Amino acid sequence: MTLSYDGLLYMSASFAFFMFVYKYVVSAALRGCSKAYESLPREKRVGVDTSLMALLHSTLVGSMALYLFLFSDVITPTVIRQEVPLLKLAVCILVGYIMADTSVLVCNPTADVYDWSMFVHHVICLYTGYAAAVSAELPYYQLQWTLMELFNPFNNLRFILKELGQKTSTLYLMNGIALVGMFFLARVAPIPFFWYHLTSIIQSEDFSGVTFSMKVVALVLSPTMHLLNLFWFYKIFTGLLKYLSTKAEKKV
Repeated sequence: MTLSYDGLLYMSASFAFFMFVYKYVVSAALRGCSKAYESLPREKRVGVDTSLMALLHSTLVGSMALYLFLFSDVITPTVIRQEVPLLKLAVCILVGYIMADTSVLVCNPTADVYDWSMFVHHVICLYTGYAAAVSAELPYYQLQWTLMELFNPFNNLRFILKELGQKTSTLYLMNGIALVGMFFLARVAPIPFFWYHLTSIIQSEDFSGVTFSMKVVALVLSPTMHLLNLFWFYKIFTGLLKYLSTKAEKKV
């Protein structure tokens, strides 16, 4: 299957918008908000810039996904094919953003914000997003992927606050607690429900007609992403416990 004209337009517009935001908006906004930004080395500024860009993207896409989750009556676990224009738009915005962020990564390979797991995440999201954008198949499971974005504003704010010297602030602590809770709700808690519903339709005749690319997404990339999420949750949760214990020791 090939990408439709409107899907190509959405992705291209998203890519152009986030490249514009990265190049002309985020650095100016951060300079106006914090004097500490100017003192950061270039590699760290790239990390902070991309984190603010990611915060904007994830807030937009996460809000669209949450709206569909709460109010859509056509997206259910048993639906194999269903055109959902708002979901397609959210997926295309996601792909355009990932393309922009990957471009920044390629141009700045030493930026502090990236590691091997983030690179794997981007590759998976590019394939998954494109497969979903050209297909109206498995909308419930597409939505589960986009709902993962609800966690990212908290994660990106955490990185920005840390790099700007706010690691001891109350905002950093409150955001960290919210981050752990939202990661669990958006990326860990849905895992058993995802597989409970998916296994119930895998043997159906309708599922046998699903395109190969979406089968790869559902049966290969989804478990890979779920394992990454469990790995990240372990790191985030233990990091919060370490931060809280260190803060408690300083008070004693």
